[in-house]
Amino acid sequence: MAKSEKHKGELDYSTVVTINAKRYRELVAKVESLANTENGFDGDVFYVLANYAEGSLLDEELALMKADVATRQEHHLHHQKFLARLDQIRKGLEQGNPQINKEIVAFLDGWYNEHFVGFHGLSM
Repeated sequence: MAKSEKHKGELDYSTVVTINAKRYRELVAKVESLANTENGFDGDVFYVLANYAEGSLLDEELALMKADVATRQEHHLHHQKFLARLDQIRKGLEQGNPQINKEIVAFLDGWYNEHFVGFHGLSM
């Protein structure tokens, strides 16, 4: 585990967001490479996404609380939307939805713009 990830709880809010954005871009690149294979995604892609959500979203919310950011409740609701969509992805994978690969990639691309650029104000 990288030092930055191991000690996230000690980092300030903007540093946590920057680390999470970098981790998210790496996740998207991995998922997009899987989407371009002959077999597309399997159930493992859900667990990759769930692992990201479990660690990174919680880290952000803890950092928001620590920094006493006024929009933390709105931010929590934004994360809940991500988790709800993640559950829809899980169901689509279980049902063998033929469009799920495209839906996952589109969702992930949109989430970066909506969350990290729109909500956090990071640049593309």
